[in-house]
Amino acid sequence: MNRVNKVFGAMSLAMMLAACGGGSSSGNTAVAGSEVDPELAAAGVTEGAQAVGDSAWYTARPVSVTVTGPGMVGNMVSGVLGPMNCGNGGTACSVKYTKYTSVLLGALPNTGMVFLGWGGACSGTANTCTLNNSQSRAVTAKFGPAGTTTPPTSPTTYRLNVSTSGSGTVASGAGGINCGADCSEDVTPNAAVTLTATPAAGFRLSAWGGDCSGSASTCSITMSQARDVSAAFVVADTTAPTVASATPGAGATGVAVTAPVKVTFSKTLDCSTVSGQTFKVGSVSGTVACTGSTATFTPTAALATAVQYPVALTAGTSGIKDTAGNMLAGTTSWNFTTASATTTPPTTPPTTPPATGGAFSFLAYGDSRSGNGCGGNTVHIGLVNRMVNEPAAFVFNLGDMVTGYDKSTNWVQRGDCPSDASKGSFKEIIAPLQNKTPAAGLQTYYFPVVGNHDDNFGDGWYPDKFGNGFCDVFDPKKVGIPNHTQNKAYFKDWTTSSVQHHTDEQFYQLACAKTRSGVYPDYMYYSFDYKGTHFVVLRLNSDYYDVMECSSNCTAANEGNYDAYYYKHQLDWLRYDLAQASANSAIQNTIVLMHAPLISYSDGHAPNASWPTLIKDFSKHPKVKMVISGHSHVYERSVPVYADAASPNGVRDDAKGAVYTVTGGGGSALAGFNNLGPLNAKATAAYHYMRIDVDGGKVSVKTIGQDGAVLDTFTTR
Repeated sequence: MNRVNKVFGAMSLAMMLAACGGGSSSGNTAVAGSEVDPELAAAGVTEGAQAVGDSAWYTARPVSVTVTGPGMVGNMVSGVLGPMNCGNGGTACSVKYTKYTSVLLGALPNTGMVFLGWGGACSGTANTCTLNNSQSRAVTAKFGPAGTTTPPTSPTTYRLNVSTSGSGTVASGAGGINCGADCSEDVTPNAAVTLTATPAAGFRLSAWGGDCSGSASTCSITMSQARDVSAAFVVADTTAPTVASATPGAGATGVAVTAPVKVTFSKTLDCSTVSGQTFKVGSVSGTVACTGSTATFTPTAALATAVQYPVALTAGTSGIKDTAGNMLAGTTSWNFTTASATTTPPTTPPTTPPATGGAFSFLAYGDSRSGNGCGGNTVHIGLVNRMVNEPAAFVFNLGDMVTGYDKSTNWVQRGDCPSDASKGSFKEIIAPLQNKTPAAGLQTYYFPVVGNHDDNFGDGWYPDKFGNGFCDVFDPKKVGIPNHTQNKAYFKDWTTSSVQHHTDEQFYQLACAKTRSGVYPDYMYYSFDYKGTHFVVLRLNSDYYDVMECSSNCTAANEGNYDAYYYKHQLDWLRYDLAQASANSAIQNTIVLMHAPLISYSDGHAPNASWPTLIKDFSKHPKVKMVISGHSHVYERSVPVYADAASPNGVRDDAKGAVYTVTGGGGSALAGFNNLGPLNAKATAAYHYMRIDVDGGKVSVKTIGQDGAVLDTFTTR
């Protein structure tokens, strides 16, 4: 059952209307968090609604109702009674919600009267109407005696609201908007309005929002309903991109004849400007790939031996540009020389590819937060003291690093656990690991996976009770989180208003914001390679987070529309990322990490709602050998699981399947298990961590308890 169904199953429409009291105004009382299922609170669904003007957090997306006749209209959001109480003397007729909130309106006629029908954004004569407020909505509701057939009157005007951020103005001819000063006007229905954005000196228009999209200077809308438009102006980026590094670099010799040419730039590129015409290696035929700030030229055939090759990057108006449109500057050409025939490696690869760079080990554990006491911190300290002595290249925390709802485990403060110099402060507890020297090619030793306790703005868990957050412990750049909002290679909907295209500076500033910015935690997914193994870190933080969740027009043809499929940007990135790793002959293994598990029999949490999609996606890529998660406070291991159209729920397949593990024994109070199913191979409720040893294509795992005892061992296919 998905999150929406669970919420709406918790309270009926009859309860909602009865709670409204048939006309006693509830004023602007906010919904109490205690009324919400704790699991739903953990999923961040308690944002609720507030009366117009209550909070700057609720953007200007009101649902406004006009009632005529003897009856009233109330509302419910995410299964919780909202503040609307309109009609029969109730005056709370307009409420605001965050974007994409599903709003249920209910019409209740007085005794002896009937509901005659909806108008405006609702239609029909059913007593309920569900709206998705991707924009402002105006609704009429009419009540009267039985037999009355007069429909609700249509509005004579629709409100046009415009807002701006940064320095600039928005004006219109028809409609009378001049914002700055005049940002709201009532406009004749179906009037055509053209809005023009004019940036102040030193600024540029970054993007339209609401009922406009894209970044063109004008936007045309038709006033068929109330409209909300926003315009974001940002400081104009005039810094030119330059070459930060190149492999092979200028003057390099002995270069392998099959080596690609990889160039890293100082800024994120507009990849549409990077092609075989703007990135050349002599007259060699090859393919050019671009992602983020990196471009790679791969020759179609081996280069000649002992030959000097020129690399040329095109600058100027027809050349390589960054995402702000700045042209490439600085060094744009250099030479390298290939190895002589006597040192050229064999062109026929061995039957079994060798390990790239040799064997290595890494560690994984999760749910290290305490909660309702300090015992979890003591367990976490003990595990860290063991892990610090392991010969590992790096460590992953699978999420729920802090508590959020109390002060038992905090990002940097000790809070309710001050007796020991380390207890209560996550940053202090992990310092022995986080301060270790990163492995070659990496910028950190300790990699985070975001869990629901680490990012829950909606329930007041984030930032923590001291105002600290993710960036007080981690640097998103060093972790390797890319600016997803600028990559056209995998974003299907480049013009949607729900995807703001931030510059790198904006993206990393918003990633560290202590109020919901649309960057943290939404884009906290990333990947990296190490010694022939590709690591993928997803942001799947709860049971209910479904990468295919959809609000409207949920068809295969509309899957590229992020206004409808609002989490799918991560799935599109994942599919692109897995395909890149599969095509890379140097990669022998792919290991995926996420907070919420896809296969679990624990009584702590249900499997993540994305499992029907992701298990099949992972099965398409034979290099995916293991998926590691947390969330449930136990240790679990599945048999090798494979899924496809013929076996969508997954079956045991030792030849093709991936192993799914849960490592949630980092300190939180342990959970238990329901009846174990056929896909389970090991289940134990114990504090622990996992040590994973990788040697070429062989991945071996040892699970170690807090007392040092080995709880489980296995090897993937």
